[in-house]
Amino acid sequence: MTVTDRLRSPGAKALGIGLLALTMLFPLSQVRMLVAERRGLQEEAQERIAAGIGGAQRLGGPVLSIPAQSIATVEDRVTHQPRVTVGDAAPVRMLPQTLDIDASLSMELRHKGIYSLPTYVAAVRIRGSFDRAAIVEYLQRPAIENEAHELRRERPEQAQLLLPLGDLKSLRSAKRLELAGAKLVPSAGELGGAQALSLPVDLAALLASSKGDELGFAFDIEISGSEAISFVPMAGSTTVTVQSRWPHPDYQGAFLPVEKQPVSGGGFKARWSVLQVNRAIAASWLGDAQGARQFAAAAFGVRLMQPSTVYSSNERSVRYGVLFIAITFIGFFGWEHASSKLRLHAMNYALVGLSLAVFYLLLLALSEHLGFALAYLIAAAALVLLLFAYVLGVTSSRVAAAVNAALLSLSYGLLYLILGSEDYALLLGSLLVFGALAALMLATRRLDWSRL
Repeated sequence: MTVTDRLRSPGAKALGIGLLALTMLFPLSQVRMLVAERRGLQEEAQERIAAGIGGAQRLGGPVLSIPAQSIATVEDRVTHQPRVTVGDAAPVRMLPQTLDIDASLSMELRHKGIYSLPTYVAAVRIRGSFDRAAIVEYLQRPAIENEAHELRRERPEQAQLLLPLGDLKSLRSAKRLELAGAKLVPSAGELGGAQALSLPVDLAALLASSKGDELGFAFDIEISGSEAISFVPMAGSTTVTVQSRWPHPDYQGAFLPVEKQPVSGGGFKARWSVLQVNRAIAASWLGDAQGARQFAAAAFGVRLMQPSTVYSSNERSVRYGVLFIAITFIGFFGWEHASSKLRLHAMNYALVGLSLAVFYLLLLALSEHLGFALAYLIAAAALVLLLFAYVLGVTSSRVAAAVNAALLSLSYGLLYLILGSEDYALLLGSLLVFGALAALMLATRRLDWSRL
């Protein structure tokens, strides 16, 4: 056998086709890099949208903050006489006894160029109460001298209610802000490193004028945000209800809802119930002993999920590109050597492989404008028609071209089912690989490879 005959032998051709299939990894990797680049542009556009309307918001209950003074008696360095000094001491923070939050989210898809982000305006109703008796008992306790021989004196007339918010810029309106019937005026504040709405209150006058065992509060506010909303259980007993017409809620955080139910017309409604013993936030503390880190650890809420973005679907589809190219090449090779008349050149294999790779590029470009489902239909139909015409021209056989087109249509139909099933993608993909290999083995089980 001459060198030329050996190069034309089925073994050499099979080796060449294998190397060609590996070469197809390069265009597929370029498409995958392009998918990652476009995903980065999407994330950048979404960050710009969020910067304008607000990002993921975190809302807590009101915290009663009572400032204090430290009083110390020191010896004057000049006169050597005792002198009283007054300074600031860490304020005491007290959580309410009960907290009830009801949030209704009005959804809107905001766009920047071809990219979009789910945004919302949340109408939030906050109700609850502080334990009046516990506050009075704390304020009337005897003065306690600390290690520095300083006495502590609270200043209830300069108290504040601090309402933690993820971003004060996201506050759209504050229609009602009341404590024990007294209207409060908001300003910007801070609580433990987190932004908060500050509501000054003369607690001494309020305690003197109010009766009963509770100091009730009522807030009605509107906040804007995007992607997610979460809540911090800052009360002895916290109940949160969230409802929206967004069809894809993803519940996350330290606690899951105790009740979930769909809303007529699409959407969701969920309710959480958290007790003081369930969370790692103290009922009261001094200064910044509790802050943003503790609040974040105890937060819970819902993410407004986009279940299958075009880029995640494209990335998952490219993963199957090598499999489809390999199966197609092996099928063509077996088909060629099972026929006594058909002979294919390496360039035929190369062009078919490139057309399969270009399918993913076309799919990515179309899906950014048409959505993944329609883009997939158009790209797959274009590929099947192209290969039908090509195989018909190469083999001059309508039957061969039709069979090839039918098998490609079936394969890409199965791939779409896999991409559309997030939970069962691995199972369906494994079954597809096994089925393709089994079909190839059964089709060639009587083929005598040694005689080719």
